[in-house]
Amino acid sequence: MDLTRNMTFATVATVALMLSAGLNVVLGVRVSQQRTAIARGSLDRQLQLGRRIDPIEATDRDGHRVLLDFSGDGRPTILYTFQPGCAWCLRNHVAIVALHTQLSEEYRFLGVSLTDDGLEEMLAARPLPFDVVSGVSGEVLESYQLGGTPRTLVLDSTGVIELNFFGAFIGNNAREIEARFAVDLPAVYTGD
Repeated sequence: MDLTRNMTFATVATVALMLSAGLNVVLGVRVSQQRTAIARGSLDRQLQLGRRIDPIEATDRDGHRVLLDFSGDGRPTILYTFQPGCAWCLRNHVAIVALHTQLSEEYRFLGVSLTDDGLEEMLAARPLPFDVVSGVSGEVLESYQLGGTPRTLVLDSTGVIELNFFGAFIGNNAREIEARFAVDLPAVYTGD
Protein backbone atom coordinates (compact mmCIF):
# COMPACT_ATOMS: atom_id res chain seq x y z
CA MET A 1 0.00 0.00 0.00
CA ASP A 2 2.78 2.47 0.93
CA LEU A 3 4.75 1.49 -2.17
CA THR A 4 1.72 2.13 -4.42
CA ARG A 5 1.06 5.48 -2.74
CA ASN A 6 4.70 6.51 -3.07
CA MET A 7 4.77 5.52 -6.76
CA THR A 8 1.55 7.46 -7.43
CA PHE A 9 2.93 10.51 -5.65
CA ALA A 10 6.23 10.25 -7.56
CA THR A 11 4.36 9.97 -10.88
CA VAL A 12 2.13 12.97 -10.13
CA ALA A 13 5.12 15.02 -8.95
CA THR A 14 7.10 14.11 -12.09
CA VAL A 15 4.22 15.08 -14.39
CA ALA A 16 3.73 18.39 -12.53
CA LEU A 17 7.45 19.11 -12.74
CA MET A 18 7.50 18.39 -16.48
CA LEU A 19 4.46 20.63 -17.07
CA SER A 20 6.06 23.42 -15.03
CA ALA A 21 9.34 23.13 -16.95
CA GLY A 22 7.49 23.22 -20.27
CA LEU A 23 5.50 26.29 -19.24
CA ASN A 24 8.70 28.04 -18.13
CA VAL A 25 10.28 27.37 -21.52
CA VAL A 26 7.25 28.79 -23.36
CA LEU A 27 7.14 31.89 -21.15
CA GLY A 28 10.91 32.34 -21.46
CA VAL A 29 10.67 32.33 -25.25
CA ARG A 30 7.86 34.93 -25.16
CA VAL A 31 9.82 37.23 -22.83
CA SER A 32 12.91 36.87 -25.01
CA GLN A 33 10.93 37.77 -28.14
CA GLN A 34 9.46 40.86 -26.46
CA ARG A 35 12.87 41.98 -25.18
CA THR A 36 14.31 41.60 -28.67
CA ALA A 37 11.42 43.60 -30.18
CA ILE A 38 11.84 46.35 -27.59
CA ALA A 39 15.63 46.43 -28.05
CA ARG A 40 15.18 46.83 -31.80
CA GLY A 41 12.55 49.49 -31.18
CA SER A 42 10.04 47.64 -33.34
CA LEU A 43 7.30 47.02 -30.79
CA ASP A 44 4.27 49.03 -32.01
CA ARG A 45 6.62 51.26 -33.99
CA GLN A 46 5.61 50.58 -37.56
CA LEU A 47 1.94 50.98 -36.75
CA GLN A 48 2.31 54.70 -36.15
CA LEU A 49 4.94 56.13 -38.48
CA GLY A 50 3.43 58.38 -41.15
CA ARG A 51 0.14 58.71 -39.32
CA ARG A 52 -1.21 62.20 -38.64
CA ILE A 53 -2.37 62.99 -35.13
CA ASP A 54 -5.55 65.01 -35.29
CA PRO A 55 -6.22 67.68 -32.66
CA ILE A 56 -6.70 66.07 -29.24
CA GLU A 57 -8.86 67.32 -26.40
CA ALA A 58 -7.10 67.32 -23.02
CA THR A 59 -7.05 69.08 -19.66
CA ASP A 60 -4.33 71.59 -18.77
CA ARG A 61 -2.87 71.81 -15.26
CA ASP A 62 -5.36 74.55 -14.35
CA GLY A 63 -8.25 72.20 -15.08
CA HIS A 64 -9.33 73.83 -18.36
CA ARG A 65 -10.19 71.75 -21.41
CA VAL A 66 -7.81 72.51 -24.28
CA LEU A 67 -7.48 71.38 -27.87
CA LEU A 68 -3.98 70.25 -28.81
CA ASP A 69 -3.28 71.06 -32.43
CA PHE A 70 0.05 69.64 -33.53
CA SER A 71 0.28 71.89 -36.55
CA GLY A 72 0.13 74.89 -34.22
CA ASP A 73 3.20 77.10 -34.43
CA GLY A 74 4.96 75.76 -37.52
CA ARG A 75 7.61 73.87 -35.54
CA PRO A 76 7.76 70.11 -35.19
CA THR A 77 6.55 68.71 -31.86
CA ILE A 78 8.08 66.24 -29.44
CA LEU A 79 5.17 64.59 -27.66
CA TYR A 80 6.23 62.86 -24.44
CA THR A 81 3.73 60.52 -22.76
CA PHE A 82 4.30 59.33 -19.20
CA GLN A 83 2.62 58.29 -15.97
CA PRO A 84 3.46 59.62 -12.50
CA GLY A 85 3.78 56.12 -11.00
CA CYS A 86 5.89 54.70 -13.84
CA ALA A 87 9.40 53.81 -12.61
CA TRP A 88 10.91 54.12 -16.10
CA CYS A 89 9.27 57.53 -16.56
CA LEU A 90 10.88 58.72 -13.32
CA ARG A 91 14.25 57.30 -14.38
CA ASN A 92 13.92 58.95 -17.80
CA HIS A 93 13.21 62.39 -16.30
CA VAL A 94 16.81 63.63 -16.52
CA ALA A 95 17.06 62.52 -20.18
CA ILE A 96 13.81 64.17 -21.37
CA VAL A 97 14.81 67.39 -19.59
CA ALA A 98 18.22 67.25 -21.30
CA LEU A 99 16.57 66.66 -24.68
CA HIS A 100 14.32 69.67 -24.12
CA THR A 101 17.27 71.83 -23.09
CA GLN A 102 19.10 71.00 -26.30
CA LEU A 103 16.17 71.14 -28.74
CA SER A 104 13.65 73.65 -27.34
CA GLU A 105 14.55 76.28 -29.96
CA GLU A 106 13.80 73.92 -32.85
CA TYR A 107 10.99 71.78 -31.41
CA ARG A 108 7.85 72.42 -29.42
CA PHE A 109 7.62 69.99 -26.48
CA LEU A 110 4.41 68.76 -24.91
CA GLY A 111 3.93 66.26 -22.09
CA VAL A 112 0.86 64.06 -21.82
CA SER A 113 0.25 62.31 -18.51
CA LEU A 114 -1.94 59.25 -18.83
CA THR A 115 -3.39 59.91 -15.39
CA ASP A 116 -4.04 62.78 -12.99
CA ASP A 117 -3.27 60.56 -9.99
CA GLY A 118 -0.03 61.81 -8.46
CA LEU A 119 0.68 64.21 -11.32
CA GLU A 120 1.03 67.38 -9.29
CA GLU A 121 3.21 65.63 -6.70
CA MET A 122 5.47 64.20 -9.41
CA LEU A 123 5.83 67.54 -11.17
CA ALA A 124 6.59 69.27 -7.86
CA ALA A 125 9.41 66.79 -7.21
CA ARG A 126 10.56 66.47 -10.84
CA PRO A 127 9.39 69.49 -12.86
CA LEU A 128 9.20 69.25 -16.62
CA PRO A 129 10.26 72.38 -18.52
CA PHE A 130 7.33 72.18 -20.95
CA ASP A 131 3.54 72.19 -20.81
CA VAL A 132 1.89 69.05 -19.47
CA VAL A 133 -1.71 68.00 -20.03
CA SER A 134 -3.80 65.05 -18.94
CA GLY A 135 -7.39 63.91 -19.30
CA VAL A 136 -7.00 62.53 -22.82
CA SER A 137 -9.77 60.04 -23.50
CA GLY A 138 -9.02 56.33 -23.43
CA GLU A 139 -10.30 56.04 -26.99
CA VAL A 140 -7.74 58.58 -28.23
CA LEU A 141 -4.93 56.96 -26.26
CA GLU A 142 -5.81 53.58 -27.71
CA SER A 143 -6.21 54.96 -31.23
CA TYR A 144 -2.68 56.36 -31.21
CA GLN A 145 -1.31 53.51 -29.05
CA LEU A 146 -0.09 55.87 -26.34
CA GLY A 147 -0.68 53.44 -23.46
CA GLY A 148 2.90 52.31 -22.86
CA THR A 149 5.13 54.76 -21.02
CA PRO A 150 7.38 56.48 -21.43
CA ARG A 151 6.80 57.04 -25.15
CA THR A 152 8.26 59.86 -27.21
CA LEU A 153 6.74 60.78 -30.56
CA VAL A 154 8.35 63.22 -32.95
CA LEU A 155 5.75 64.93 -35.14
CA ASP A 156 6.49 67.08 -38.14
CA SER A 157 5.01 70.58 -38.34
CA THR A 158 1.73 69.17 -39.70
CA GLY A 159 1.29 66.56 -36.95
CA VAL A 160 2.54 63.51 -38.87
CA ILE A 161 4.48 60.99 -36.76
CA GLU A 162 8.08 60.81 -37.97
CA LEU A 163 9.67 58.90 -35.07
CA ASN A 164 8.34 56.77 -32.24
CA PHE A 165 10.51 55.85 -29.26
CA PHE A 166 8.93 53.39 -26.86
CA GLY A 167 10.59 53.26 -23.47
CA ALA A 168 13.27 55.18 -21.64
CA PHE A 169 16.24 56.72 -23.42
CA ILE A 170 18.56 53.73 -23.01
CA GLY A 171 20.24 51.34 -25.43
CA ASN A 172 19.10 51.70 -29.02
CA ASN A 173 16.66 54.48 -28.13
CA ALA A 174 19.43 56.64 -26.66
CA ARG A 175 21.81 55.98 -29.56
CA GLU A 176 19.12 56.70 -32.17
CA ILE A 177 17.97 59.91 -30.45
CA GLU A 178 21.55 61.17 -30.07
CA ALA A 179 22.36 60.41 -33.71
CA ARG A 180 19.09 61.78 -35.12
CA PHE A 181 19.20 65.06 -33.19
CA ALA A 182 22.96 65.48 -32.66
CA VAL A 183 22.47 65.73 -28.89
CA ASP A 184 24.17 64.24 -25.85
CA LEU A 185 21.90 62.47 -23.39
CA PRO A 186 22.81 61.67 -19.80
CA ALA A 187 22.78 58.04 -18.75
CA VAL A 188 19.44 56.79 -17.48
CA TYR A 189 19.66 54.68 -14.32
CA THR A 190 18.44 51.20 -15.24
CA GLY A 191 18.35 49.73 -11.77
CA ASP A 192 20.95 47.08 -12.59
